[in-house]
Amino acid sequence: MKTTILVLLISFALMFSAVYTGIYIAYPLLISLVMFIGILFARGGNVQDIKTAFLKGAKTSFVVSQILLLIGMLTAAWMSSGTVAGIVYYGIKIINPSYFVIEVFIITCVVSFLIGSSFGTAGTIGIAFMVMAKAAGVNPSLIAGAVISGAYFGDRSSPMSSSAVLVATLTATDINNNIRNMMKTVLLPFMFSASLYIYFSFQNPASVTNTGLASDIKSTFVINLLVLIPAAIIFIAVFLKMKVKKAIALSLILSFFIAIIVQKRSVYDFLISLISGFYLESQNPLYNIIKGGGILSILKILAVILISSTLASIIEHLNILERLLDSLKKVRGKRNIFASVIAISIFASAFGCSQVIAVMMTYMTAKGMYKENGLSDEQLALDIENTAIVIAPAIPWNIAVLGPLVILSASADSILYAFFLFSVPLFNLVFRKLV
Repeated sequence: MKTTILVLLISFALMFSAVYTGIYIAYPLLISLVMFIGILFARGGNVQDIKTAFLKGAKTSFVVSQILLLIGMLTAAWMSSGTVAGIVYYGIKIINPSYFVIEVFIITCVVSFLIGSSFGTAGTIGIAFMVMAKAAGVNPSLIAGAVISGAYFGDRSSPMSSSAVLVATLTATDINNNIRNMMKTVLLPFMFSASLYIYFSFQNPASVTNTGLASDIKSTFVINLLVLIPAAIIFIAVFLKMKVKKAIALSLILSFFIAIIVQKRSVYDFLISLISGFYLESQNPLYNIIKGGGILSILKILAVILISSTLASIIEHLNILERLLDSLKKVRGKRNIFASVIAISIFASAFGCSQVIAVMMTYMTAKGMYKENGLSDEQLALDIENTAIVIAPAIPWNIAVLGPLVILSASADSILYAFFLFSVPLFNLVFRKLV
């Protein structure tokens, strides 16, 4: 057990150091994987166990990988079709520069609640806001943090959210009842986060109205309402109960036709941009502002997803979580129980490396504690929503935040500005109340 704890501490230190120094996170994850494989062999494991863990990890990561690849292509497609440029152009006309940061947070909350996808939110409206931030001279990490906060507002409490469905399924509870409970416990964290974003809005006013961004966009892209169709179709598809992946695919197809017909791009250039990303000529004033996306931009994070999913499978096989947190199951008292779930979620998010795995690990470890204390499944569902769902994207190397960071081309310090992620578990701990 001492060896296991030592390996866990080394792994945590390696991953934290990688985030701090900017080293590719796959390297410390790979080292951690090798160390845990060594523990597996020391406990009598074999090659078949590793193969099983790898296949389980690949299966777990497949769905997330699909979404990321689609969003990588969608980002490039929206840039090629002028959709991102169009959203930014019209956004400049509407958004009040003095309240830019809080507007980013509020609008992102609305979008994420409608589509129920944190990755989808970051890859659509989030990209547009990042373009505006770069042009307006606003700290991009601050805007990325506001986008991530808003993205996980919907990821946590939207009826369209796959994570909300997962929690309801695991706990055998009604998703609509869960959402009502979540809304009751989100008010204070939301108001606290919004207050901070209002403060930072005054500290970091946008200057987009004082720049030549609008004229640069008009001279580079054909801007009319047609270019907004790929964005509009995402929301229309959601209202029609279409799954996010299908909505993204449909938006991709429409982007193709608009890029060819409206922006006069060649089929070859459009297809190349889906792979390597969209880039303007180097002399274009928008060259460093509207660029990126594509499959290649996602490949590195796909490797991280596969390694982390395999690592989580091996940790699960070794029953490390159960061994380490067994004492937490014996706690009593409402606040102590919730504090225990926070601790479990932090561990599961740090070593599960994905939101799905964090949720499942938290549920499997905490369910016995709730049963022993006579707490309802609805309370367990609510507590998971107020911990694992928002704690996972607060861990810098977790896929839940690595994905949005890659999509937004933002650095890890953006998490420090994602106030909603921290305020939800904190306020629910301080103001602990059973539903």
